[in-house]
Amino acid sequence: MFRSYVLLKSLHVLLVAVWLGMDFGTFYTYRRLRDSSLSIETRKQMYRVFAFLDMGPRTALVLMLTLGVGLSYLGRWGFTGSSGRIFAIVTAIVGVLWVAALWHQHWVHSAPSGFPRAAGHVKTQQIFRLFDIWLRLGLAGGLAVAAVISLVGESGVIAVDWLAWKLVLFAGIVLSGVGIRLFLPKIASALGEIFTNGSTPQSELALTAASRKTIGFVFAIWAFIILIVWVTVAK
Repeated sequence: MFRSYVLLKSLHVLLVAVWLGMDFGTFYTYRRLRDSSLSIETRKQMYRVFAFLDMGPRTALVLMLTLGVGLSYLGRWGFTGSSGRIFAIVTAIVGVLWVAALWHQHWVHSAPSGFPRAAGHVKTQQIFRLFDIWLRLGLAGGLAVAAVISLVGESGVIAVDWLAWKLVLFAGIVLSGVGIRLFLPKIASALGEIFTNGSTPQSELALTAASRKTIGFVFAIWAFIILIVWVTVAK
């Protein structure tokens, strides 16, 4: 059990570095993507880089949750007992399937221009996109409720306060991610207009307006991650 715990903990720490590093790369690439002085072809290439880098934080979020539950069980910080073991296994299975669906989504959206993926793949992603948002909302609510119950009473599933606070902060990250996703269609629409018909003041203004609505959520995610690290170190 000790070796499993150390391995999961090492992967957990590594994921934080990957998450922040690729998220900063995503942020910088997106800022360059919005530069109207660049050629359309250059901006298209920047978008491909941006979309790939963005998969880092998307993947890390799910895996962080999966590893976190496993660490809590192995370290007896929470989700203890036979029910905790079952929950950790189910969480791991759901996490793997969720990550696979996210990468399938990236594969569908990264299809070469003029050669879309098969209709079945596109339809699957249309369904998954809505399911993904509701899953995140349910996850954020579940984490927050579990954390609050554990903090105010003795019947919660979390045995230590620092872990409960981490769940509250992680719920904030999940909700911030949902906030970003609510404005992604507008960003995609503005970029599609620019890539198809060229840059115009109207399309650039639409892209800027949609982008400004997401920037606060991005900064919130960074702040939550930093607070999570601080809580972990200061416990």
